[in-house]
Amino acid sequence: MVQSGSTHGITDIVESRLVQDLKSRASVAAQKLQSLRAELGSNHPEVIAARQEVSQINGDIAREVANIRKSIENELTTVTKQKSLLEANLVKLQKQADELQGKLITLQALQMEEQSSSKLPTISSPGPRKSNPRSTSPARTSRSSRWRISLGTP
Repeated sequence: MVQSGSTHGITDIVESRLVQDLKSRASVAAQKLQSLRAELGSNHPEVIAARQEVSQINGDIAREVANIRKSIENELTTVTKQKSLLEANLVKLQKQADELQGKLITLQALQMEEQSSSKLPTISSPGPRKSNPRSTSPARTSRSSRWRISLGTP
């Protein structure tokens, strides 16, 4: 609900062209009523009609102010709902950002692990060697194979 002291609501009411026109008409009608009352007395039909006109205009002002207030309340309700939706979306996006941050940290750790493991020395065999036709002993073949140690990528 719009508070009665809301400056936004008061500004809307004061700046309303219709309310300004109605207040102007009410002022003219009130002056006419005072003049007729002074000339004709309180119970004269013209005074009664003037009093009804003032009452009618004041009722129109009250209805227009109520319409403006209702419009402001509807706008406030809409904005409040939009704010709630935006806050819910923000929470959702923050959770997604947290999840992505966790995945990024995991990825960076894996990349660092891969880089450090590729710098470790590796031991590899050059592959099977041709056997010497003079030597058929497996022990001799295994002793004669050469091992290679390399640093970095193979």
